[in-house]
Amino acid sequence: MPDNAERIHIDTRWFVSADLPEALAIEKESFPIPWVEEDFRALMAKRNVIGIVARCNPLQCEEEEGPILGYAIYELHDNYIEILTLAVHPSYHRRSIGKQLTQKLQSKLSAVKSRRRIEIRVPEECLALQLMLRGCGFLATSIRHFAGSTHFGSKDKYVMEWFKHDPEPSFHSIELDNDTQEDFN
Repeated sequence: MPDNAERIHIDTRWFVSADLPEALAIEKESFPIPWVEEDFRALMAKRNVIGIVARCNPLQCEEEEGPILGYAIYELHDNYIEILTLAVHPSYHRRSIGKQLTQKLQSKLSAVKSRRRIEIRVPEECLALQLMLRGCGFLATSIRHFAGSTHFGSKDKYVMEWFKHDPEPSFHSIELDNDTQEDFN
């Protein structure tokens, strides 16, 4: 198993059907009530749901296409992205994989489009995920109660959000020649 102290640089690509067996194995080890294949397929069949997988960057790893280290499934809404699930293989925790997946999603928000924030619902007992998200600039904005059992296990969840900030406006000074200055006076 890898040394947990070493950061792994990842490459991401779209989640495809062939990734399901590895994703299901990570899912089973990561959540008290894991999704099953039908859950993944039903979500991925929606037009506005997208998945990405993380693999070790080939420049850092010996293998050309190593195992999936983690994945994120997210849903595009009109003005925000909702992370439905984010998981990293337990053998690769604390190696910045979740942070890099989150940063990849942050980079998908555009100043041109109306999507300006990312939302994820995190159970109270998932402190490691809360801390990782805080390190990525997420804030806990509310608490929601869900009836019945949920994917992460807990019924009470923090809604954590990341907001894309507008760049600082730039001001340009204009030098006017003497004739133009007189026109304004």
